Amino acid sequence: MKTKLISILFLLVTYVSTHAQQRIIGGSAVDITGRPYQAAVFVGGEFIGGGVIIADQWIVTAAHVVEGCSPSSVNVSTGYTNLNSDPRRSTVSQIIIHPNYIPYSNDIALIKLSSPIAFGSTRKPITISNVNTYPAGTAAVVSGWGQRAVGGAPSLTQLYKANVTIESCTPMRLHVPVSNNMSYIGDSGGPLTIPSSIGEVLIGLVSTGNHINPTGRPTDYTNIGNYYNWILTNCPNLYTVSGPDLLESTATYAITPLPQNYTLELSPNISLVSQSGNYVTVRAVSTLAKGRAFINVEVNNRIVGQKFFWVGIPIISGVTNTGTQLEVETLGISSSISQTEWTIDGNMFSAYDDFISIPNVGGRTFNVTVRARNACGWSMPFSTSITIESSYYYRISMDSNTRQAVISPYSDDAEQTPVYSRSANSMMRYMIIDMLTGSQEAYGTLSTIGGTIDLNSLSKGLYLLKLDIGDGKTQTFKINLN
Repeated sequence: MKTKLISILFLLVTYVSTHAQQRIIGGSAVDITGRPYQAAVFVGGEFIGGGVIIADQWIVTAAHVVEGCSPSSVNVSTGYTNLNSDPRRSTVSQIIIHPNYIPYSNDIALIKLSSPIAFGSTRKPITISNVNTYPAGTAAVVSGWGQRAVGGAPSLTQLYKANVTIESCTPMRLHVPVSNNMSYIGDSGGPLTIPSSIGEVLIGLVSTGNHINPTGRPTDYTNIGNYYNWILTNCPNLYTVSGPDLLESTATYAITPLPQNYTLELSPNISLVSQSGNYVTVRAVSTLAKGRAFINVEVNNRIVGQKFFWVGIPIISGVTNTGTQLEVETLGISSSISQTEWTIDGNMFSAYDDFISIPNVGGRTFNVTVRARNACGWSMPFSTSITIESSYYYRISMDSNTRQAVISPYSDDAEQTPVYSRSANSMMRYMIIDMLTGSQEAYGTLSTIGGTIDLNSLSKGLYLLKLDIGDGKTQTFKINLN
């Protein structure tokens, strides 16, 4: 038993020593801005290999780099040429190893960061290849912080890259011949890239080589194109389409990163103006083309990126009563509403949002009419019937001479007892909102047995007084100050 344990420990030490903290052999130094998708993986605070940024929250690496690791033990550094300069590495929430992985076969894994990283000149996602066949002699580049000589001292202060040539490939592996410029131990999981018309493309991940004599046998890379669909399945937000949420006439949207061999599908109410690199410019097909719109990015008839947005003036499809406010519905997507005008039981209200707090207008069904505005103009009015339940816990009385609002418990006239009561020592909060601007003008607390609110600091106009009673109960009053 002791002999077996010693053997296992020996193999473990050998495995770790041949997979950790080694550097690129040959090659040349490169700044992270030259390889902004390059990442470094740390396990238990120790550098263990490379990785590649493919989305703002996803890193792809070799499975053997993170095999047996818990997410809490892994950190990822991005955006630094000198890894020792990174003051705060990203934490990890999930590790997905290919289900058919065995050592150095299907050698690919995904790392999900706990929070998204911000893209810039030192951090960018790379386009993933969706093909897995390359002709012999294809020139490629590999990079990492791997050891630059056999037995060399590890150093994390400089990123290196090396030019290599693909000798042959299988659906799962890319083979690079013996060379004095190549990846070495610790570069595992790092990127193998080729140039293309849309920028650099990730075609492989450093997987295996000769750890004792690195120039004595070819190096193998995971052929990432073979795993394109697996990556898409596990990274639903791999490609992003960013741009304005409201299309007034013409707007430009960015696709990040840019997929290979992609096509665009546009909703019928928009048309393509131009397409250049990562940027797509679209316009509304007419001034009447209002409503939901979308841009779909497709690869092999599969949607890999999507953006929904609104075109033109709002279309109100309904009004939702949440119990505390009335909200405008616009076909299930925001139409960037900046103002609404409401008529409730003959009373007119205005709000600088797509909702309004329910005024205290009783406990029955009322006719409601609303129209909404965005940067493109006003919608047609929408009318419906809404049942607003009675929430009379308190009543309000106004003294126009002193501009004071007196709040007192609402009583059942027959019993002369409050419909809602709490200890006299309990407090409730109040807030006063300008109904024209939607801004909060005053706030404070009152005893639950009532009290007086001084309104002399407020200008003339319409206001909503909202009482936060407690126990999840609220009550709202309309105040007209002259």
